[in-house]
Amino acid sequence: MNCISCKDKFYKLNGTNNCYNKSTLNESYYFKDNIFFICDENCLTCSEGKNKTSNNCLSCDVNKELYLVEKINNCEYKNYSGYYLYMSDDIQILKECYYNCKICNGSFSFNNITKLENHNCIECKENFKKLSNGSFPNNCYEKNIEIEDGITNLETTNIKIDLTTSSKLEANALELDLSTSKIEFTEKLSNIICYNTCLICNELQVFNESENTINNNCQKCKEGYYFKLGTKNCYNHETIEKGYYLDIKEHNSYWKECYLECETCNKSGNIMNMNCLSCKSNLLISNGNCVSNCPNNSYKFDINNTCLEKCPNDFEINHQQNKCIKKPEQTTSSEFISQINKTISDFINSANSSTVINGSDFIAVIMSSGNMDPKEQLKKKKEYQQ
Repeated sequence: MNCISCKDKFYKLNGTNNCYNKSTLNESYYFKDNIFFICDENCLTCSEGKNKTSNNCLSCDVNKELYLVEKINNCEYKNYSGYYLYMSDDIQILKECYYNCKICNGSFSFNNITKLENHNCIECKENFKKLSNGSFPNNCYEKNIEIEDGITNLETTNIKIDLTTSSKLEANALELDLSTSKIEFTEKLSNIICYNTCLICNELQVFNESENTINNNCQKCKEGYYFKLGTKNCYNHETIEKGYYLDIKEHNSYWKECYLECETCNKSGNIMNMNCLSCKSNLLISNGNCVSNCPNNSYKFDINNTCLEKCPNDFEINHQQNKCIKKPEQTTSSEFISQINKTISDFINSANSSTVINGSDFIAVIMSSGNMDPKEQLKKKKEYQQ
């Protein structure tokens, strides 16, 4: 088309000189700053362009068997690694498997009667495997754990204990009674010290230089510390980095990642409901969502980067800037009278007995003592002279 500008209600497609309106553009798009942008090819609709962590899809083409991935907001096929297809009457979405599953058919569950976990794994991730004796067929465990005839030999599993908090232990076995579904743990002492947040570990701390990550290899966290989901690292509220929240469950609590726009949050979110408590830089928080500009009928409040429907008492709305600004300080009547009395006293004391006091100058001095606007002072002075 080679358009220089577009007709009314037509807009350019990003990277082209072609003009479209919403009915003539056949591809999936989002609209920003009066320009059409094409969504990722797998998105049916999207909120914005893709970035390092997300394609920002809002919906996917189920006729192509593509489904929205929870939290990431990408469209993937139902066999997407580490996720399972959750279907209900009003939603079809790919949800995350338990951290040790490569393929699963459901989420982690815990039976309060038998006190047993169900990981719902079909296939395990690397470094995890199913038990060789066929027990708990849906669960994946560390590769270095072997269970035979219901007894684990800790001489071979090489479990380590933090020597700074543990006294010498004599027992050396983990007994598993399948008939009563009870599991009792006893630990064997090792001469290797775990990382200081681990209660039990199975290896020393490892640094992955290529990925710039640290693996503390914790098997169990100290009291007050919890695993970051998908890792073997333990954190408390002081040590966890921003962008995570503690998902508290009766038996397994984990640090989970907030929605990507949140700096802090109190639960997981999505593109429609982010559940943020605070936002990353240059974003404002509005009803739990992070936005670049405040919605209609709300105003930016710079002190805590929020959007407010009503400004605080000491602030007023600046409609031009669409924000709450500090109200100008008001002089009280008692302060005003006190200022006038002091000004009169200073003015008289500065004049000697032979000085003739000019009335208009005197009025101007009094006006200035009350912080009167200079234009208003000039007006009052002229009125007095007349």
